[in-house]
Amino acid sequence: MPKRPTKKRETMSPELRTFGRNFKIARLANELRQLDIVQRTGLSESFISRLEQGKKNVSINTAVALSKSVGRSLLDLLSDGILVEKDETPRRAPTRRTN
Repeated sequence: MPKRPTKKRETMSPELRTFGRNFKIARLANELRQLDIVQRTGLSESFISRLEQGKKNVSINTAVALSKSVGRSLLDLLSDGILVEKDETPRRAPTRRTN
């Protein structure tokens, strides 16, 4: 029986993990849902989720669009520790009820 090809696990850089973490912190600080980012950028919700987990690589154009969508500079999202202050924990974005 032939072996099935194994899926290659991606190892992401610390910078990409920092970008994803900072993006999520900025999104939650603005009380935005992933769906709000999807509507602002045209990216898929699964892309946003994987990005926030540090599992998705992004182009410079996409990184700029994402930073604008949360009202932060690209430098803010790439800087380690700049968005997290002492005793501050990220909040969950509020869920919106539909009638």
